[in-house]
Amino acid sequence: MLRKQCSANVCLTKYLGQVRKIVSYSRRKMLRGPSGFKQSCSGTIPCHCHSQEIFQLENELVFNEAVIEERDQGIKEIQQQIGEVNDIFKDLAVMVHDQGIVIDDIDSNIESSHSVTVQANRQLVKASKTQRSNNSLSCLLIVIFAVALLIVIIVLAA
Repeated sequence: MLRKQCSANVCLTKYLGQVRKIVSYSRRKMLRGPSGFKQSCSGTIPCHCHSQEIFQLENELVFNEAVIEERDQGIKEIQQQIGEVNDIFKDLAVMVHDQGIVIDDIDSNIESSHSVTVQANRQLVKASKTQRSNNSLSCLLIVIFAVALLIVIIVLAA
């Protein structure tokens, strides 16, 4: 769209250049005499129709210059807005990069906590087995001690 406006401005600028040449040529012609114009009057004094033509061309020239200025201002505003959008996208890219780092940190923390949880589970299973074997060993020792005590009582009683 911006290229279309620029090419339209170039075309309009060329057209304005041609209009300026025509106006300039018409003014020179009027000073020399009306021979180059449509003749509705005679003599060396420029007639009213020629001055109207020149006035109309000058008005068209002023209007076209105003249009060019307005388009130029519009293009400058669009360029400024594009620059602002570019800055917004740069800021957004920085935020996305920073959030990517945070997400990577979260992911590594999740993996770390998973491996630590697996190790803790293994240690709990091992502790449970050790506790069961210690309980059965304690029971066995109590039974052996009870049998030995019973034997000592029987031997002393006899």
